[in-house]
Amino acid sequence: MMRVIWHLIYWVVTSMVLIVGTLLFPFLRFWRNRDWLWQRLWPKPLTIQPKAWLHAVSLGEAVILNSVLSRFSEEERATFLLTSSTQTGLETLRRQAVCQCRLMPFDHPLSLRRFFKNVRVPNLVIVETEIWPELYRFVSGSGGRILLINARLSRKTLKWSENALMRASVAHIDRALLRSESERAGFKAFGLPDNRMAVTGNIKFDYVNPQLKSSRLRVWLESTSAMLFIFSSISDDEIELLAPQALLLLEQFEGSRLLWVPRHFGHLERHQEALESVSPVLRDGEGELDSRCVILNTIGELSSVYPYGTLSVIGGSFNQRGGQNFLESLAAGVPALVGPCMHNFKLELDLALEKEAIIQVQTAEELNSVIRLLLEKPSTYERMQQSARELIQDNLGATEKTVAALSNFLKLKRSIQR
Repeated sequence: MMRVIWHLIYWVVTSMVLIVGTLLFPFLRFWRNRDWLWQRLWPKPLTIQPKAWLHAVSLGEAVILNSVLSRFSEEERATFLLTSSTQTGLETLRRQAVCQCRLMPFDHPLSLRRFFKNVRVPNLVIVETEIWPELYRFVSGSGGRILLINARLSRKTLKWSENALMRASVAHIDRALLRSESERAGFKAFGLPDNRMAVTGNIKFDYVNPQLKSSRLRVWLESTSAMLFIFSSISDDEIELLAPQALLLLEQFEGSRLLWVPRHFGHLERHQEALESVSPVLRDGEGELDSRCVILNTIGELSSVYPYGTLSVIGGSFNQRGGQNFLESLAAGVPALVGPCMHNFKLELDLALEKEAIIQVQTAEELNSVIRLLLEKPSTYERMQQSARELIQDNLGATEKTVAALSNFLKLKRSIQR
């Protein structure tokens, strides 16, 4: 009974979102996410039958999915449908140009049915974990199977483990490939049986930093061997905390340079104003990059610039966001520093701290003194570099296990019987 009540509430709420979004759409001419909204609420029907549907909610998950897809042939990838819930995620997935790439439909029966109006619903593969009641119900009811890869449950999601609707949704999952054994208890709390789970490891450890293509950014990075501080994935509400620390580093280390990477590009002027004392230039601007500070306002280049760095400071960890992926920095042998809020990367952080491959500070004000001490002791810095590489090396192999399990999953016959 509670499941029915919760489902009715959810259906009413999502229906209201669909109606309000549709009615307001004509008045949102100057909203930059206008097209994104319409494509999700009322997606164009697919015209090509996909063999499988693979979904990555945003940029981080899209990077993981691209890593997995790279192990499939171009002919195999051409049969897949890739979706993301964000524009940045979609742009990242479109690097797999042979695939159909679309925005994920809104979690409502009308949006989902419209999307698959002309084709059968294929098996669904979700990177990490998103629990969408209507999506799971729709795929399962249409005879599709659901697989989670690199599966994890956030602290926020675990709070819903007793909710009848969420438990009913999780029951539709046919297989969950967990990133670690520690995730098993969380899925069991939602009622997923042990025989539907397997541990394949964390794909994020398998990431290889791609080589940076020839560009004005590459010329800037290779023009000197001076120290380069990378402040990456900086959220808007972290600017006032971290910009003064970055500027202080430039002042204390003569000739050093700064690569500043905003998490989102909607308020670039705020980032520029905070760094105006060093005349920052935008990566995608015109002319040469002739400043000590470059603001990286392009998608997909951050992982390629880490190998040029001296050390990195990871944003999203000095607010309540829960952190950002620091493993790309460690994979390049570049020591990383993070703030106190890293609950979305607790597993990775615990391993890195145990290995002494990362430093966690409790306040932004600590950054300057900690970095100065680290760089003044070359032996400590070199030990961190080595520890970072060893941490990555010790945890390789998840991608191969996932690809093997995924290949087997995609060969399963679709069946309405569950």
